[in-house]
Formats: sequence, C-alpha cells, structure tokens
Amino acid sequence: MEDRIVIIELIKEDMRFNQFIAALRKLGVEVYEFDLDLMSIVAKLMEISYEEMTDSWMELYVTEISKCEDVSIESLGQNLYPLAEEC
Repeated sequence: MEDRIVIIELIKEDMRFNQFIAALRKLGVEVYEFDLDLMSIVAKLMEISYEEMTDSWMELYVTEISKCEDVSIESLGQNLYPLAEEC
C-alpha cells in the first residue's frame, strides 16, 4: 500500500476518533485529553521530521481533523474520506 493511501486512512481514523470524543462531550461525559498521536505517524509517512513539525503545521493538522465534527457519524467513517483526502 502506498504511503498516500496509508496517510489518508490514518487521517480518516483520527477523524473518527475525534468524532467519538466530541459526541461523548456533547453527552456530558467527562473525557480527559486523550490522543492516539496519529499526527506523528502521518508526519513520519510524509517525511516531515520532528524539527519540521512546527506549531503551525500541528495547528493546521488539528484544524483539518476538527472539521469532522460537522459530519454525521457512520460506523466505518466512509463519509470522512473526502475530508481526509482534502487534509
């Protein structure tokens, strides 16, 4: 599987996880900060070194991932592919 496909899959899964966390918060469930750190894996696959992972790069990633909160939740998250590809 080529890196681009793996990157898109990881981003989609990060979005699904964030949808889950957002839904729990809306239900009033106290969710502590928990992160799968898929951002670091995506960066490595994109050949972005730790030093190149600037605040602006990380902020852009988080902003793009948070767009998933406006998308309906589906069990496999297939509807998130367009957002993941855009990211």
